[in-house]
Amino acid sequence: MTYMCCSEIFGLELEKNTVITFSGFTLTNSLEYISQNLILNPLAFQESFGMLAFSNFLDPNGCYLFHKSEMADASSPHKSASLIAVLLHQLWHIRDNSVFVKASYILANPTYENLYLKNDLQFYDCCAKRRLTKFNQEEIISIVQTFKKRDPFIQPRQGFKVEEIGSTTLNIAQESYHHNDLNRIERAELFLTAARKSAALALIITNKIAFLECLFSTTGIEISHQVSERVAIFVHKYDTTYTKQEIYDIVKKCYAIRSKYVHGDKLDKHGKTNLLLSESSIKLDELCRLILNAIYDNNLRIFLDDELLPQYFRDLVLPM
Repeated sequence: MTYMCCSEIFGLELEKNTVITFSGFTLTNSLEYISQNLILNPLAFQESFGMLAFSNFLDPNGCYLFHKSEMADASSPHKSASLIAVLLHQLWHIRDNSVFVKASYILANPTYENLYLKNDLQFYDCCAKRRLTKFNQEEIISIVQTFKKRDPFIQPRQGFKVEEIGSTTLNIAQESYHHNDLNRIERAELFLTAARKSAALALIITNKIAFLECLFSTTGIEISHQVSERVAIFVHKYDTTYTKQEIYDIVKKCYAIRSKYVHGDKLDKHGKTNLLLSESSIKLDELCRLILNAIYDNNLRIFLDDELLPQYFRDLVLPM
């Protein structure tokens, strides 16, 4: 069975007539290339999804991502759509953005298995806005290499549930997991994703503080100081743009905003205006990106080991 997963990408700006192919993917904003290379079968698409859906792929200013796969597994369409969503999510590791996909259309050969899959990963940037973000070809290719390097920790979980309803087999792409089934990084990533899906600045900050707590807290004592101190020292190892004190103050300020927000109080001082919230959110987002990249590239084994991590933090804060 051959599947072509077709997705319209929002919030991504590319150079005119860009065509990037990699690992079964084609990312392009060239309608001419799509037509000439028969990437999208117009008749088959319109028969399954209608002319209105097909018109989404006729915008000369649009950006489109296709993924071709040949798999016998009945859950392959869901995996293909999940790969596209996860791949786009990796763009955040380069810079903040609001790139997202609303839905994926699956064309199968034979065509009786064509599917429409709605995607709920509609992201905002760290200022709770939707905007175009420009990425060049080298950056797009780099996320594929990063994706492979960090496998399997950032890949969609395998083994989709299958449910039988009458004579119909349904593949359930989203599976519920207990908190304890997830490792520390997976738990943190859930908060990061929640932050990126939010259009409320205080909630973005709140979820990213939760992201930091997942990664840097190991006891329930003086958590805001503990996390702020560890983040300051950890980040300064890899980037000296800010001093340790500046990093500490950024995190503590965001903690103050989080505390007021989750307790239902009015925001004061650091959160009185959207401008002040945006300033804090931008700095916090930069820290979160640097931290997650540093963990994946240099400290993955440590952060996945709950026994090693407390000693790692002791050595980090109080080096011999």
